[in-house]
Amino acid sequence: SGAVAPAADLAASCAPPTMRAPRFTAVFFDLDGTLADSAQDITLALEFAFADVGIHTEHPIHRLVDGSPLEAIFALAAPDSTSAQFDRFALAYRARYEILGHQHTRLYPGVRETLEALSLLQPTPWLAVATAKRSATARAVCQHLGIEQHFRAIEGTSGTALPPKPAPDLVNALL
Repeated sequence: SGAVAPAADLAASCAPPTMRAPRFTAVFFDLDGTLADSAQDITLALEFAFADVGIHTEHPIHRLVDGSPLEAIFALAAPDSTSAQFDRFALAYRARYEILGHQHTRLYPGVRETLEALSLLQPTPWLAVATAKRSATARAVCQHLGIEQHFRAIEGTSGTALPPKPAPDLVNALL
C-alpha cells in the first residue's frame, strides 16, 4: 500500500522555485565590444584622425578596433610617430567621434534584457561600466543606448592617471 505524503510536503514540492540571492554584489561591464557594438563609429573616427595627421597605416583600421585604449591603437599603427602627432591624432579622433554621435553604435542582442533581469535580483547587484573610454564619452554612449539608468557608475580610464584594462585599478577604485 502506498503512503500518502503530508499536505505540507506536497505543497512545498509544488511551490514555484524562488530566486536565490546572487553570489555576487557587483557586476562590471566593459562597454565597447561587450555591451555595445561600436566598431563602425570607432573605425570611422580612427580613419578620419589618421588622415588628419597624415599617417597611412599598413594595418586595416577596422582590425585595430579591439577595445584597446587610443594610445595603444596609435602606437601600433604609427610606431615611429611623435607625441605631438599623437596629441593631434587624439584631438581629431575625439572630435570626429563626438560628431558621429554614436549613430552606428548598437546594443548587442540580449543586453537590455540581461540588464533588466539583473535589476530584478534581490538583493540587486551593483552594476557599473568600466571602460578605456573617457568617462563623459562612456556616459554619452550609455545614454544614447538608453541603458544608463541600470548603472550606479559609468567610468573610464582615458584622461585619468589610471592604467587601462586589463589592470584592475578602475574596478578597484569603483569598489
